[in-house]
Amino acid sequence: MAALEELGMSTEGLFSKALEEVAGESFDYVVTLCDKSALECHALPGAGEYIVWDFEDPAGSSRANAYRHTLHEINERLRMFVLVKSKP
Repeated sequence: MAALEELGMSTEGLFSKALEEVAGESFDYVVTLCDKSALECHALPGAGEYIVWDFEDPAGSSRANAYRHTLHEINERLRMFVLVKSKP
């Protein structure tokens, strides 16, 4: 969460949720960030489109500033996603 806070983003109330916590909800998109979550979330009913992005887990990385780097990669991918999906 430190990487988010460094960008001035509030982390208040953020926590990981189990799939059971969102059961019954519908989603336009389900975006997963690793292969493991892609397998788990494919069973999530109510998703319009599944999008699988496979990022290196910063927890297991030896790279300096791994969390900040992964956050930057996700941010860039999200920017492109919004750009593409917002075109008529």
